[in-house]
Order: sequence, then structure tokens, then C-alpha cells
Amino acid sequence: MRINLDYLKKFIEYKYNKQDLKELLASIGIEVNEMIEVDGKDVFEVEITPNRPDWLSHYGIAREIYAKTPSLSLKKIETDRKKSIDKSDFKVEIKDRTGCSRYSGVILNSVKVGKSSPGLTSLIESFGMRSVNNIVDISNLVLMTYGHPIHIFDIDKIIGEKIIIRVAEKDEEITLLDGMVKKLDVADLVIADENKSLAVAGVMGEEHSGVSEKTVNIFIESAWFNPSRVRITSKKMGMKTDASYLFERGADIENTSKIIDLTIDEIEKELGYQPEIIKYFDEYPEKSKKQIVSLEKDFPAKFTGIQISEKTSTEILESLGFKLEDEKTKWKVEVPSYRVDINKHEDLVEEIIRIYGYDKLDTTLPATAVDSVEKYEKRGFLDKTRDHFAANGYSEVVNYSFHSLKDNSFFGDVSRNVELRNPIGSDYSVMRNSLLSGILKNTATNSNNDFSRISLFESGTVFFREGNKLIEKDLVCISSSGFETLPNWHESEGRVFDFFLFKSHIFGFLKKVGIEIELKYEEKFTGFLKKESSYKIMIDGAEAGFIGEIENTVLKYYKNNEPVFVCQLDMDVLTEKKEEKKFRMWNRFPTATRDLSFLIDREHKFEKISEIIEKYKPEDLEDYSLAGLYEGKGVPPEKISIFMNFIYRNIDRTLTNDEVNGLHDLLVNKLVEDLGIIRR
Repeated sequence: MRINLDYLKKFIEYKYNKQDLKELLASIGIEVNEMIEVDGKDVFEVEITPNRPDWLSHYGIAREIYAKTPSLSLKKIETDRKKSIDKSDFKVEIKDRTGCSRYSGVILNSVKVGKSSPGLTSLIESFGMRSVNNIVDISNLVLMTYGHPIHIFDIDKIIGEKIIIRVAEKDEEITLLDGMVKKLDVADLVIADENKSLAVAGVMGEEHSGVSEKTVNIFIESAWFNPSRVRITSKKMGMKTDASYLFERGADIENTSKIIDLTIDEIEKELGYQPEIIKYFDEYPEKSKKQIVSLEKDFPAKFTGIQISEKTSTEILESLGFKLEDEKTKWKVEVPSYRVDINKHEDLVEEIIRIYGYDKLDTTLPATAVDSVEKYEKRGFLDKTRDHFAANGYSEVVNYSFHSLKDNSFFGDVSRNVELRNPIGSDYSVMRNSLLSGILKNTATNSNNDFSRISLFESGTVFFREGNKLIEKDLVCISSSGFETLPNWHESEGRVFDFFLFKSHIFGFLKKVGIEIELKYEEKFTGFLKKESSYKIMIDGAEAGFIGEIENTVLKYYKNNEPVFVCQLDMDVLTEKKEEKKFRMWNRFPTATRDLSFLIDREHKFEKISEIIEKYKPEDLEDYSLAGLYEGKGVPPEKISIFMNFIYRNIDRTLTNDEVNGLHDLLVNKLVEDLGIIRR
């Protein structure tokens, strides 16, 4: 925003040079980004924080200078015109009171539209605006002076005898002043006549309803529009105007009628005569309640840690426009309507110290006492996770906690989504229900940049609803795609990640931290893992996550061309089930190995074989593994040939061959009985 320093003196006669004024503004939170000169006039380009719409005007800045230096005189803005004039049947109707809580206006006849005077043109251009004509320039002058947008219609172009504030009709379109055609939806607020929309409320007017050189009679609008409604419409349309910028932050609802009078004053001054006032309007169906905040008199000193007298606090707040009612040990503070950022007593103290001076705050550290430090298991586990995977070639990623509805639909029940009230866009409209979406996007980005090995991990929180409760879960997600090792002199083709190689990385880590897991195969227990590699990770009967290969339709959506293997782990279950490592004496007795080759029905999964082995497992069976698979010539099509290794060992003595054979034959017989295997 630009501040013309000469024009600023119209409201407060300060004697600071521009450097001193810059420093004064900085001390109260208004940063001057640039000092420029326009037509020989000094102009400040200032940075305004989003919570202070009252600073978006010359008068708002003057009010702040006065609060900092109350010895100066602040010009009072007073105007009092007779509002009982009614020479027309024209009406205003507010149909959407949540979108528009107050609508003021006036009809002026016999207005001569033309080129602005040199003084007005120069002033408008110093604000960084383009001069259009005297009436449009006055609307911009009022905005920059008092911080309240107005809009001016050519009333002769309005069809019927009524202005209606309503929501747009389905598939309604409007051609705006800049010539752009915009399609409206039923959430958009519009200003309309009895036939069509005249403006998108708080954003921009319609092309043919505006003021031109042929305009003679005008309607001036000064209203209060719901900030969130303006923000949503402006964002959806991809339009940022001076009006929407201010309405989004919160206009002064108590100022709409006064702004009409001030606009008439400026028009009369510019035209050099008084246009005929036909009718005033001020539709204010439900008066806004005054914001009252209670402030303990000793709270400013307690909150800041320095002594601030009651007298000083009172003077500062009153200089800023607050009204104080003394109630012995506290004040009942009435907040001015232009201060939309004040709602609690801490806000009032911030105002006091801001004007009193941040430089007067002491740098003393607060006294603290820490009785004990609670051990945070998840933190330690997370540190081990990071150390392990980073050391093994995995890169840590950090993604937003916001997702699109489509992202969430792949990885969970959308009815449990946690939706955002004011999302920054449709791609960030819900809280994530999985870490997979971010990981898959990261994988695609790295793949498109020609990375051959893409191994990633992320830790973070996911969110979902359970009835009326908001549930948060801390997860770790690991993924791999592409090569584990690139082609080299030793391996001419390199080694590509597959499910088993990826699984070995996960198992190796969990074993390292003392967690024994079990994989439970469930065909398509999720909609995003391939059925041939779709496993739940179980720990002592509790589900701790999943591991598998991403399904092709999900890969395609995230634009991944190569297989991606993923594992997602629940931190709460892992830390709960993790056992402390204990020393175990190595077994000094030799092992005895037995092999088994057999045919089995193709419909059986290895998980079923493992289940039977575990059920009848001899005490001296130390380990077993799948050594090979064969299908083809010599094997019936409904069968598959499997080759397995079994390792036997006793912890107290050396087993004899007869003992091992006996144990092995008993186990094989159980496999024959329960699964119908055929030994080869």
C-alpha cells in the first residue's frame, strides 16, 4: 500500500522528516519497504499485516501516529447530512443477510462525469492507481483515505426500481469491468437488479453497469460483506482487487453510512457544485454487537514483566480509540468497530506495549522449574528409524499434512475425512489419512528427474474421525523404487528392487530394534496394494501396519512408471510391543540340515505351509526357508514344485541322525495330512 506523506498531513500535522517517520512507523509494526517520489511528492510503500485492515488507509495510519505521539492533533472525521430525503420509489433488498449484514447507499442526480482535476489525478497516481474519470477516481480516493471500498453504479442502467443482494443463480455468468466473463455458482454473493447481476459483491462490478462519460445519475454503494465469502469467491475466480483485499480482512460495519456522506463531500468538492440527492438507503437488519473485553488493571505489568502504570495503559488505549469503563480492579474495554483483530485481554496488552515501546521490555529469562523429564518412547524409536534408513541409502522427506479428497480416497474411508474450513485450495482441502500420497508424489518427482534409486522414508501424523472424535496417529512410511544397486563392473545389470528385497530391508530394521513381526497375507485387504503382495504386519496379534507393492491404477494416478514398494508402520503399536534386547548365549552345538522337495496344489499360499509348520514345529527345529520354486515341464499344471531347507539343532547336545530324521519325518507327515503335499 502507498502512503502519500503530503496527503497524510491532511489528517495529522506531524513534523517528522521522512526517515524519522519511517522509524516511528516501524516501531509500531508498520514496515516501510520503499521510499519513492511521485511528481515531487514523497510516498511510502508500506507492508501491512493481514490482521490490521484498519491500516489500509491514510486515516488509519494517521490514527496510529497520533497514538504514538498524542501531543499532535488528529483531525476528526465528521459529516452529518440530512438522511430523510426520499424522492424515489427505488428500494434495496438484502436476501442473503449472512453474506451482507449492512448495505448503505445514495442516489445522486445531475452528476457531470469527466476528466479528473489535475490535483485529483496526481493524488490517485501517487497511490499507484490509474486515473479513469472524476467519479471513479473519487471512489478510489475514498478507499485510500478511509479504508472502506465503495462502488458506484450508473443508475439509469439498472433495470427496475430495486437493488437486490442475493446469491448467484445456478450457471449464472457475469461480464466484469475488465471484460472477463466469469461463471458464478450458488455460493457467490452478487448485487443485482430485477433482471441481472450488477456486481460480484466485494470483488468487481459488471461491465455495463459502471460509470462512463455518458452517466448522469449514479447510485453509490457502501456495504459490509462477509470476509470469508469474499475470500472464497475472489480465490475461485482468480481475482484480487483493492476492494476484495480489504473486504477479505474485515471492513468496518459501523462506517458504511458515514462513508456515503464523505463520498458526497468529495464529489461536491471535485465537481464544484452540489448534485441533487434523491434518496438515502441504510439497510442494517441486525445491529452488530459491540466487542467488550475485560482487562485486569495489573495484567499489563504481569504479562510484559515491566511496570506499566494504570494511567499509561488508559491513555494509550484511549488514544487508539478504545473506550474504558472503570470497574475498580479492572476495566471494561469497548473495542472500536474498525479493530477486528481484538478479542481478548492479551490483545489489549499487545496494543499497550506496542505504543509504549518494545524497546522497554526487559530481556530477563523467565524462571522455570523442571521436576522430571518424561521418557518419550516414540522419539527414541523415531531417531533409530532415521539413523538406520539414512545409513542404508534412504532419503527422508517431509510433506504437507493437507491432501486432496482424491488422495485420501485411495488410502482410507473418505467418510472419516477431517475437512478444513478454509482450505488454501482443492488440493489441500482435507487432513491426510496416510503418508503414502506424499511418498508417491516424491517418487514420481525424483523419477522424472532421472534418479535411478528412489528410496524414501517419512514420519508424520495422519488424521481421521471416529464418531465425534478427532483421532491422530503417528506413522512411519518407507518406500523403494528402481535400482538398489546400479549396473557396475561386478553386476553388469545391477539389482532392481523387488518385493522380497524391499521386505528384507524392513525386516532387518525391525529385528535390529528388537521387534519380531509376522506377515499375514490378505488378498486385496486394501485397494491400493497388488493382490500378490498385500500383507498386514502383525506383532503379537496386533496390526502394526502393512507392506506390499502399489497397485497399477494408483501408480498411474501419481504418474509413476516403475513398481513402487511401500511399508507403513504404526508408531504406537511398535513402541508398545518393542522389547528390550537381552543377551542370549550362542549355541555351540552343530546343526543338522534336511531338504524337502514336494508338489502342492497351486491354490495354496506359502503362508499356509508356514502356518502348518508353526503348528507342528518340533522344539529342535531352529529355522526353515523356501529355497526354490518350479513350474513347467514334468509338473502338472494344477501343481507347483517347492524346495525347502530345514535346520535342526538342540541347545544342550548334538542331535543324532536318527533323531533328526525322526523329527523331520513327523513334520513332513503332518504336511502330507493337512495339505496333501506329494514328496518328490
